Amino acid sequence: MDSWTLKVLAPSDADVVLSLERTWLAHSEENEIDRQIAEWHSSWRQESLNHYLPMGWSFGVFDLREQNTLLGYALAQPLLFFGRQTQSLWLEHIGAHEPEVQFMLFDTAVRYARDKHLQGLLVSEELITDKLNSLVRDKLEASWQQTPSSVLSRPVRFFKTTKS
Repeated sequence: MDSWTLKVLAPSDADVVLSLERTWLAHSEENEIDRQIAEWHSSWRQESLNHYLPMGWSFGVFDLREQNTLLGYALAQPLLFFGRQTQSLWLEHIGAHEPEVQFMLFDTAVRYARDKHLQGLLVSEELITDKLNSLVRDKLEASWQQTPSSVLSRPVRFFKTTKS
């Protein structure tokens, strides 16, 4: 972890993100057609990266010892005047397998939103329950104040970033 660094992702990082996700997908899905279908339905497909990366709110964890290898990343964007909040950060996706990387990305999203004076971080319940390691979920619940919300058609959690 000492050699890890965070970096805001740019459009030029799209190929690195796609390569990482496709490598992970190839380990879990043998059939090429099934991999293509999974990519089309993913949060990290090319069109999504074309939207998120130029905004400057998405970031990645890189290992400097491993030739600046991407270990994981988060796709996010600000939401203005949503859910009675002036500004919130929507965390669309975390792409990481290692619990330490998952927590670093999530914790950074909350801190980033706080540093930019946003009122909160919105995260789908699906991302919390299906994508994050249980140890990461426990650590998040201990670290950050959160409340369930139903402002979308799917359950989300609101992580307060303003000081109480």
